[in-house]
Amino acid sequence: MSVIDFKILIPEDQTLMETIAEWYYDEWSIPYEKSILKLKAIANDHSQFQVVILQNSNPVATGGVYHQVGLLELQPRFNIHKHWLALVYTLPTMRKQGLGGKLCNYLEALAKDRGIREIHLFTDTAVSLYRQLGWSEMEVVEYGSRRVTVMKKATGSIEDEITV
Repeated sequence: MSVIDFKILIPEDQTLMETIAEWYYDEWSIPYEKSILKLKAIANDHSQFQVVILQNSNPVATGGVYHQVGLLELQPRFNIHKHWLALVYTLPTMRKQGLGGKLCNYLEALAKDRGIREIHLFTDTAVSLYRQLGWSEMEVVEYGSRRVTVMKKATGSIEDEITV
C-alpha cells in the first residue's frame, strides 16, 4: 500500500531542493540555480512555503505559495495580490492520480493556517482542475506568447470572520 506524506521544505532540505530544481528545469526550463536560490529563500520565510508530496518516502510532486511569480513582471498590476499558488508539478509517471488536487488542497489549508486570506494563481493548462477545486476565474491575460487565466480563492481564514 502506498503512503503519502506532505513535507514543508526547510533550509536543511538541500537534496529535495536539488530534485525540485531539476523538475522545474525539465518542465519549464527555469534555470537550476534560480530555482535553488528561490527555494532557499522560501524555506527561510514563514510567509511563503514549498511543499513536497512524498510517496513511500520518494518525492513525486511539489508546489508552493509565493510572493513573487513570473506573471508579475509582465503584468505588474497584479502586484496588489501578495500570495500566489505556483509551480505545481507532478512527476509525469504520477500524473492523473489526483496528486495535484491533494497538493493544492494542502497548500490552501496551510495558507489558511498561516493567516493568508486569499491566494491567486495563473494557468494555461489546468483551468478545469482549479475550477473543480473551487477557484474563481478573474481574467485572461497575455503572458509572453501564452494566454493565461488568472484565478483566485479565499482560504476562509479565521481572521476573515473576526469583527470588531
